[in-house]
Amino acid sequence: MTVNFSSLIEKRPCLKLALLLIILAFLAWSARFWLSSGFGLYEDDLTYIPGAIDASFSEMMRDVSAQLTTMSHQGRPLMWSWVILFSYLGWHLGGLQGIYVIAYLIWLVNIVLFVLLLRKLNESFFFSVIGGLVYVLFSADTNQAFLFNALGLQPALTFLLIAMHLYLRDTKARWLAYLFLLLVLINYETPFWLFLAAPLLREETGKPLWKKLLVNAILMGIIFVGIYFIRQLAGDTRVAALSLQDMIITPIKHMAIGPAVSLGIYFLRPVLVLRALTPFLAIMALLSAGAMFAMLMYAFRKEKLPAVKIFPLKKGWWERLSPEFKRELRLLLAGLIMVVFAYPLTIILRPYAISGRETRVHFAGVVGAALVGACVATMVLRALKGQGWRVALLGLISLVLGMNFAFGFVIQKAYVRAWDLQKSFWQALIPLVSDAVDGTAILVEPSGMEDVLYIDANTWVLPRMLERFYVFPEDWERVPAVYRLAKFWEENIVRVPGYFTIDGTNSFAHLVAFGDYDQRLAIYISTEGGTLERKPTMTFLDEVITLKPVGPDIFSTFETTTLYDLMIRAD
Repeated sequence: MTVNFSSLIEKRPCLKLALLLIILAFLAWSARFWLSSGFGLYEDDLTYIPGAIDASFSEMMRDVSAQLTTMSHQGRPLMWSWVILFSYLGWHLGGLQGIYVIAYLIWLVNIVLFVLLLRKLNESFFFSVIGGLVYVLFSADTNQAFLFNALGLQPALTFLLIAMHLYLRDTKARWLAYLFLLLVLINYETPFWLFLAAPLLREETGKPLWKKLLVNAILMGIIFVGIYFIRQLAGDTRVAALSLQDMIITPIKHMAIGPAVSLGIYFLRPVLVLRALTPFLAIMALLSAGAMFAMLMYAFRKEKLPAVKIFPLKKGWWERLSPEFKRELRLLLAGLIMVVFAYPLTIILRPYAISGRETRVHFAGVVGAALVGACVATMVLRALKGQGWRVALLGLISLVLGMNFAFGFVIQKAYVRAWDLQKSFWQALIPLVSDAVDGTAILVEPSGMEDVLYIDANTWVLPRMLERFYVFPEDWERVPAVYRLAKFWEENIVRVPGYFTIDGTNSFAHLVAFGDYDQRLAIYISTEGGTLERKPTMTFLDEVITLKPVGPDIFSTFETTTLYDLMIRAD
């Protein structure tokens, strides 16, 4: 007895949906995590994850409890707690790769929640297919595999999507949506205002819709103001330092620029792929485009979307539109509102960022961008006359998405390269500075250091690294710190006779690492030509400064951490 698989799928919509989710899951892993066995820890990862993987279960729970009971740490107790908890679990399940698997699964949960939301909003399976693809291949934010963002920020989108699902219910459970909105604010706040568009996801029109929009906005305002004042009372410095411009002018500017970037980036990434084109990227782009074209053609042919006459726009135009087209227009409006309101709380970031950790400015834009993409693609297909034009449009969409898929490998290769650069840097540096003592500043001249575009390697986190490799004596008041010097560092590094003054004008470092260091204890490392070399003196404004002489290795007497094993003993 033979079974026609195609007819079986058509008879069982749940099976068709499950197959779509499996394909999207594979696409997501391939686009962001395929090379994850070569990934490591970067930037914020190196600040928080090493402590979590070295902690005992009781220590981990104590750290999580400490985070959950304070709002002073940027007002995001859930974000820090997730990073600690998931890092601990992932490490004990499968080492560093185990943490990446958990990061992927969190993102996958959001993908599933979004596709299920699309299924509630529009019966069209094509709508869910195109929306799911646009969501997975959103590349304005390049941080899906950056562990700190994946573990700490993605749960905020989980809460938002759950809130939207609850809001669409016609039972009292709908009010639970606002509880999950509260969780968004104490996790990572930028997705919060997307919920302003939630009433547009329902079928109401006229006065019932306006009433729901007003009530929803009032409730959201109450929640937001309440959390704002709690954060102020708790001593959150980011909230307390906000000026009038930060609270009004900057959000408006970001709301104008950000949406253009998050939507336009789908067309910019193909250009970047073509500039860096290799046979591998070309194969990935073409194979994925072909597979997505087959998916879209299958969904399109099975539904046979009826054509809609949009033009001319004259009296009676709205009445002539089909209920399906009117629904898609309403959802398009909701999507546009979501894209715009993904940006008012991104105050400290640049809305035009297109590479690196700072692209988290677009983090919340994915929901609105994917909804806009699904609506526009479906509506244009309905408006086109002739099968040939429709097939051509599907081909163009598939090619653009295929190039965005290939771009994912550009990001992944950058992550692999950045991890290799960090390991090689520390493996070369440690033998040169293993005699550093209490109060030593290690100054690294950066001319031979390589930078990676999509994630930082060996920049602002350097001053924190030695204390994450070694357990220094408790009586040391100022453990040795490594500073990557910035451009024109020579101009102001000496301000007090006998000392080097380190701050943000001459180094890549955070405020907590700033200060004056005794020149007699300092070490200077040249990286000219890509080779690290320790210099016994520095010539500064025609003055020869004598630095710390080479002494016996004392680092080898200290206890080391798991991070030391990962980065220095790894090879």
